[in-house]
Amino acid sequence: MLSASDRLHRTLLDSVSHELKTPLSVLRSATEKLGTLEPEKRARLVAEIGTATHRLDRLVANLLNQTRLESGALRPQPDWCDARDLIAAARRAVDDALEGHSLTLEIPDDLPLFRADSPLMEQVLINLLLNAARHTTAGSQIRISAGRASARIFIAIADNGPGLPPEIAANPFQKFRPGHNAGAGGLGLGLSIVRGFMQAQGGDVTAGRSAEGGACFTVHLPYHPHGDVPEDER
Repeated sequence: MLSASDRLHRTLLDSVSHELKTPLSVLRSATEKLGTLEPEKRARLVAEIGTATHRLDRLVANLLNQTRLESGALRPQPDWCDARDLIAAARRAVDDALEGHSLTLEIPDDLPLFRADSPLMEQVLINLLLNAARHTTAGSQIRISAGRASARIFIAIADNGPGLPPEIAANPFQKFRPGHNAGAGGLGLGLSIVRGFMQAQGGDVTAGRSAEGGACFTVHLPYHPHGDVPEDER
């Protein structure tokens, strides 16, 4: 157990160091050149600083979320949610990462409200969108669909990239995969957090192959219709 714990800590340290290095290098380089008097160059440097800062924010958020999951401190607060609102909020949060990708939405007009923890669901969708953007090239298509299947509400995010690598296909939700994520820019925490957040709400997530040949991740929650939902919230 001590040996396994030591390996895990080394993996975590190596992964975090790798993830911190790129945005910190961008921030250092951009701030050093920010004294330029050329407006176009200053605007580009400010944009680079913003992108690097967002990347650091996401890294810290994932580390804190993983800590919440493992410590048992996570206490979901379910309320009535609209899939369109959740998806829109997640898209706004990762606009920079999705730049150059084509997004399509497939959400039926009659999709009902469902019970979920809104901040947790937004983070789930953010991590899935980042995962799709990270493992596909610019110009690739990302499809977001939602619906109700029997007693479950589902939201699926599919891409037309290379799909799940064979080495992680059996268990894509295992955290800290430096071999797979080192070249892609991730700690391997995103998908682990997605599963943890979904299970904490009584749901789960599955991984498979999309119709476009890439990867598809589908999150689902139990659907319990409620006759007392106010008309203006339907």
